[in-house]
Amino acid sequence: MPAPAELDRTRLARLFDAEMARFEEANPRSRALWERARGSLFEGVPMNWMTKWAGPYPLFVESAEGAHFIDVDGHKYVDFCLGDTGAMAGHSPEPTVRAVVERVATRGGARLALNPKELAVLEYLLAAQGRVVSAEELLDRVWDSAADPFTTTVKATMNRLRAKLGEPPVIETVPRAGYRI
Repeated sequence: MPAPAELDRTRLARLFDAEMARFEEANPRSRALWERARGSLFEGVPMNWMTKWAGPYPLFVESAEGAHFIDVDGHKYVDFCLGDTGAMAGHSPEPTVRAVVERVATRGGARLALNPKELAVLEYLLAAQGRVVSAEELLDRVWDSAADPFTTTVKATMNRLRAKLGEPPVIETVPRAGYRI
């Protein structure tokens, strides 16, 4: 019987480091979402076993259908894990999607069509429920920190959100301070 081959641990470490660097370069949006999620979820994931994923941080999924998904950085995958309900019916089975759109994404029976930024603002305000959140904080946390603090972006987004959420008002403007739910 031949002797087992020796592992070149230095080469193995170099290959591992190169793969981690490639992962980070290819997945900047997942990294940004993971960093944001760490503010409200332990280690930035909804279940603690997810901290054991390969790589320095988890991938965030943009969309999924059947046995396939696309991450937020635009990479397409075949999902060989199909965990939880995906294993039973695949991702996004049409009857489930229809039920969610018809029942959950509504207010007073009207469908809410929020764009990703409006949804992010609403999520941020809900997480801070009762606390006044300034426009500067929203620009820093929801938009990138390089956003111009004198822009009307936040005001315009709030106007669109209010129009979509309807009456009674959900978002309160606190003069010279910010917004509160």
